[in-house]
Amino acid sequence: MIGIRKYQTKDKENVRKILVETSRLPAETEKDIKLLQLLYNDYYIECEPEHCFVAVDDNDEAVGYIICAMDYKAFRKRFSKFYLPELKELGIKYYIQGVMDIMGNALYAKKYPAHLHINVLPVCQGQGTGTDLMNALKNELRKNGVKGLMLSCAADNDGAIRFYKRNGFEVKAVISGGCMMATNL
Repeated sequence: MIGIRKYQTKDKENVRKILVETSRLPAETEKDIKLLQLLYNDYYIECEPEHCFVAVDDNDEAVGYIICAMDYKAFRKRFSKFYLPELKELGIKYYIQGVMDIMGNALYAKKYPAHLHINVLPVCQGQGTGTDLMNALKNELRKNGVKGLMLSCAADNDGAIRFYKRNGFEVKAVISGGCMMATNL
């Protein structure tokens, strides 16, 4: 049985492992893995853990998660100050990828200030786990007065796009292989 609960510090390593295991981006080197962690994990669980949820198995081990930055402007400021320098240390290509990633959300941030990342282990997909995570996050954001939520995924990730559409998201743009999606809350 899969349950949903708030993220706890003890989940950090499992959440990072899930990210690497489910990523469509390369995770072949330590730098690749660090890039994934910096771009799609560490900020959220370190700076806004109150907006993060995990799906857990019967042993209370994370098998999926949804993490969120509630306000893009605050996210961008903090991320640029504390996380971009770490990306720069990895090398210029990692730094450029980081800048491009955070700038992609800027176009939609006024109407959809929150953005998310979600990953569920393949063995737990297709069972409603992702939808349960999404509902937990949406309820949290509504309680905090957030009016819109956005995300991006690969434009060729048909399964993810179908999942997001079933959960109320609409495609806003397809740019350079990326699909920007958003929903009102």
